[in-house]
Amino acid sequence: MQLTGNLDTDALLDEKMFDKIWLKAEMTPARMEEIGDYIYHHIPTHPAPLEEEITLFKQAMQEEEALLAKESEKEGCIPIYKFATNDGWIVTPKECEIIASALTAKLLEDNHVFVEQVAKMSHIAYRSLEIALIDFVNLINLLKNMVVIGYIKR
Repeated sequence: MQLTGNLDTDALLDEKMFDKIWLKAEMTPARMEEIGDYIYHHIPTHPAPLEEEITLFKQAMQEEEALLAKESEKEGCIPIYKFATNDGWIVTPKECEIIASALTAKLLEDNHVFVEQVAKMSHIAYRSLEIALIDFVNLINLLKNMVVIGYIKR
């Protein structure tokens, strides 16, 4: 589809970048999971997390989220790795604008085989995906117009 021209194929992440974040926290994967469950799901753990562990965990989470949301250094592009896996990549508002500018009803119609395959992989009906994509584009355009006329601040 048209979006391929907006993909930054030079943007690569070292697969160990996430490991480096969590190694700084000096916790085992099991302990990280316990602390995450303690913080987010209020599941008691023994021993109870120390305040220092909680601080290190939250700091590591912030660093991980920043990495997941990292934008391309190339203007108007999206890192291709955000489309390679479903690992919780954060697609930023700026990246949503790039996607919306590439998607049009005509483009979706012309690329029905591609949309059909995505719908099949996503286990949703083709028409439902097509409507959702068109609604997404319309929403992005509406939000952009609201920014332009001053209803929303960037």
